[in-house]
Amino acid sequence: MQKASASDTRQLWQLLRSSRNWSGKKHSHSSLNLSANYCPTADELNSYYASVSTDPNYSSAAVADALNAAIFTSTALPLPLDGTSHNFVPFSSTYISLILSRIKPTSPGPDGIPYWLYKNCAAELSSIVTKLINYSLTESVVPRIWKTAHITPVPKCSPVSAPSDLRPISVTSILSRTVERLIVRNYLTPLLQSDVFNDQYAYKPTGSTTCALIDFTHRIHTMLETSRYVRCILIDFSKAFDMVDHAILIQKLSSMKMPSLVLKWIASFLTDRTHATRLDFILSSYKSFNRSIVQGSGIGPTLFVIFAADLKSLDFRNYLLKYADDSTLLCPELSNTSVETEMRHITDWAITNKMMINLLKTVELVFRRPNLNHDILPPPLAGIERMDSAKLLGVLFSSNLKFTDHVSSIVSICNQRLYLLSQLRRQGLGASSRDAVFTAIIVNRIMYALPVFNGYLSEKDKSQIMSIFVKARRWQLLLFPPDFESLVTTAEYRLFQQSLASNHCLHHIYTPKIKNPDAMELRKRGHDFILPTVNYNFNSHTFIVRALFNFR
Repeated sequence: MQKASASDTRQLWQLLRSSRNWSGKKHSHSSLNLSANYCPTADELNSYYASVSTDPNYSSAAVADALNAAIFTSTALPLPLDGTSHNFVPFSSTYISLILSRIKPTSPGPDGIPYWLYKNCAAELSSIVTKLINYSLTESVVPRIWKTAHITPVPKCSPVSAPSDLRPISVTSILSRTVERLIVRNYLTPLLQSDVFNDQYAYKPTGSTTCALIDFTHRIHTMLETSRYVRCILIDFSKAFDMVDHAILIQKLSSMKMPSLVLKWIASFLTDRTHATRLDFILSSYKSFNRSIVQGSGIGPTLFVIFAADLKSLDFRNYLLKYADDSTLLCPELSNTSVETEMRHITDWAITNKMMINLLKTVELVFRRPNLNHDILPPPLAGIERMDSAKLLGVLFSSNLKFTDHVSSIVSICNQRLYLLSQLRRQGLGASSRDAVFTAIIVNRIMYALPVFNGYLSEKDKSQIMSIFVKARRWQLLLFPPDFESLVTTAEYRLFQQSLASNHCLHHIYTPKIKNPDAMELRKRGHDFILPTVNYNFNSHTFIVRALFNFR
C-alpha cells in the first residue's frame, strides 16, 4: 500500500477506508446491514416514509388560514437584512458569488447539478442565480424542483429489521439549500438569541451538545444541594421532525414576529412537497406528503427548534433541557410540582401540537446523593422504565453520577482504533499521516464532551484514558503523543472564556456579582461572577463550579 501524504487528505482517508474494508457502496442492502428476514425495495421504503409524513386529517385550508392570520397580525423582525429597513433588501450578485464560491463538497439534489459547478463558475453564474433567488424571496414562490427531495436511508441500529430502523435523510437541490441557509442566517438565527431559547442548545451559533450536557449536570447538582434526589426523564418523541404540522408551525413563527414575506416563503417551501427514496442505486417513484420539516434540509432543524420553543416545565424548580428533539426533564425531590404532573403537561403539549411520545424509548434515571438509601427513592412512573444508566447526547450517565462505564466504553473504542492505526503503520502510513489519523479518530473521540465529566473522573478513570496515549507511544505509532492533561486544561479554559461572552448559550447560568464601588477586592478575578457556595463535595465536580474557581 502506498504512503499517504499528509497534504493529500483524500488519499489518506481512502487508505483508511480500504483498511477497514469499507465497501464504498452507499445506500445499498449490503451497506445497510439488513437482517435476514427483511429486504425492502426502494418503493416500499418510500411509501413508508410518505405515510409517516402524511396526516390523514390534513387540511390545506387550515394552513392557508394560519398563513393569512399570521400575515395580518405579524410585525417585522427587529433585525432586518440591511440593518435599517424592515423590508427585504435584494441580494447583490457580488454577495451571491461569494456564497457560491464557498460551497463545500456535497451531494447534488434531484436537479443533478453538482456543487463544483456552482463553486468553480461562481462569477459566471452569480447574475442569473441572484435573480432567481431574489425573485423567489420577493414573490414568496419556491420552485417545484426545490420542493423535491431524494431520501437516503441511514441505519439507526444494526442489523436493520424494520423500516423504522432507517432514518430518512433528505437531499434537496444545492440551490435550495443555499436559499434556506440565507433565510436561517438573516431571519431565524437572530430569534434564537431570545431568552425563550435558553433551554435549547441545538442549531444556535454557540450551542453544542457539550454545552447542553454542562447545563444538565450543573442543574442536577444545584438541585441536589437542597434535595436528596433528582428525577430525570429522557423523553423520546416519535418521528419528531416528520410529525410537525405546518399550520401550527406557521402560527408559532408568527408569534415570533416573523416578517410576512418570510412567512409566505416558508409556507411555500413546506407545502406540495414530494420525495423519492434511493436504494441499491434504484430510485423509487415520487410520493407527496403534507407534514414534516424535511430532515437534511438547511432550514428544517431551525424550524423544529422554533416549533418546540413553547415546551417548558410548569415549575421553575424543575427544568426541561432541549437539544433539537431530545428533551430531558429534571425534577428535584422538593419541587412543588411533581414529575407526574410535569409529564401530564408535556403529554398535553404533544397532543395539542400533534406530536407523539414514545414510551418504549422514554426512560427514567434518579440521580441521588452518595450513600442515599434506595428505600427513600420514589416509585417509578407508570409505563416508563427506570434504569441505572442511560445515554444522553452520546454520554453514558449513571444514577450515582460516576462515569466509569462511559470511560470504559471510550477506552474500548479507542483500543480498536489503535489497532487499526497499527495496521496502517505496517502498510506504510507515514508518521505525519498517522498523527492526523490519531487526532481524527482517537483524540477527538476522547475529547468529546470531556469538560462535562472530567471533574468526576477518578484516578483510575484517568489512567485508563491515558493508557491510550501510553500504548500509542509504546507501539511507536506517534513521535510525540499529546499530553492528556494539557488537552483537557486547554479545552476547558477555552470553553470557559467563550462562555463569558454575553451572547454565549451558557452565559445565563452564571450569577453576576453586585458591584459595590466602596468595597475592596482583596484579589482580582478573571470574571465578574459570584463564586458558588459548595455545600457538598460532589458539587465541585461540575464544569461551571470548577471553571469559576480554577480560572478566576
